[in-house]
Amino acid sequence: MNSAKLCYGNAYLSIPNVFSKTGWLGGLILFPMVGLLNIYTMMQNLKVAERHPKLHSYSLIGGKIFGKWGKLAVDIPIWIMQVSTCCSYLYFIAEQIDSVVCHYTGGEDGGGYCGNKNTYIMIMTIPAMPISWIETYTFLSYFSIFGITMALIGMAMMFGYLGTKIHNDTQVTGELKVFNAYQFFGNIGVAMFVFEGNAVVINVRAETINQHKFPKILTGAVVSVITLFMVFALLAYATYKDQCNSIFVLNLSPINGYVTCIYCLVCINCFISYPIQILAAFDIAEQHRYFKTGENLKLKKVVMRSCVIVCITGIALIIPDFTVFLDIAGALGAGVIAFILPPLLYNAEFADTLTPTKKYINWAIVLFGIAGCTLSVVASIQSIISGDF
Repeated sequence: MNSAKLCYGNAYLSIPNVFSKTGWLGGLILFPMVGLLNIYTMMQNLKVAERHPKLHSYSLIGGKIFGKWGKLAVDIPIWIMQVSTCCSYLYFIAEQIDSVVCHYTGGEDGGGYCGNKNTYIMIMTIPAMPISWIETYTFLSYFSIFGITMALIGMAMMFGYLGTKIHNDTQVTGELKVFNAYQFFGNIGVAMFVFEGNAVVINVRAETINQHKFPKILTGAVVSVITLFMVFALLAYATYKDQCNSIFVLNLSPINGYVTCIYCLVCINCFISYPIQILAAFDIAEQHRYFKTGENLKLKKVVMRSCVIVCITGIALIIPDFTVFLDIAGALGAGVIAFILPPLLYNAEFADTLTPTKKYINWAIVLFGIAGCTLSVVASIQSIISGDF
């Protein structure tokens, strides 16, 4: 369940918006391509980890193979990725709460309690803190089971909602885009962000009882999630065309009991994803000797983790747009973690036995990661400058 949860947070709700930019064919190529490449690099990380059974994290293995500066090169993008992921969770949930509260208190025209997203982001700091103190993925797996169950029920309800609109011929009219090359390359960062779990697969595997079975379990989980996301995105795009919101559930209107239930389900899943992602960042910080020597070790960790949660809340308050944020964070964090570092680590670890063909394939993935990250950041910056988001 943790393996499926690695890429079943909230970023999938931005996929229909990407389809509206890249076209349906562009989306069907982009996300499976990035997802399958991500599986490949996850397997590389696991094979490298098998050579170092006493090291239970991406960060420690990076330090073992590349040294002090190599460890830093691994740690920084992991922190960027995990922190930005948690920021996106807070932003997403607050948007849903604001939308629902605004509707049920009279709406914007009726003097309702609207436009208070930042207030809800700050309030969520309170439950986020104690959840962040959990220290093992084994314990978090029970949360993952509950979270994915809620997400699947919510998605089933969305399928029903979209199917009803198509059946009643009330979908948005207009043409379906097929392929937009510029948007295809400009949204690679979002696709990278969707598959956000590469940073923690080694940590999860370390707590797995039957570790030799984990690669197959991981592959099956990610492939299943990719398939589900593509069916969902196609149906959503076919229904709303170029009006797909950057957070898709905001397209569901008018708000009623059924839609409110969908909001609640996806928000529960989203919030449960929070501790699974941030735990990898905490693991890096707690490798420092300050957290391993002296007295009150538990208190030190609690204080540090609480301070990080407060900082994440602060960042979430200034996010300009959900999809643009995912694109930049995905490029700077997920792109490096999933497509640049794993092939480099693999090439270094298996340098003596690596065939030239395998080496060239790995370098091609590295170049893809660099190009994708660069294009995504440039496209996102242009969107921010032009206000086109």
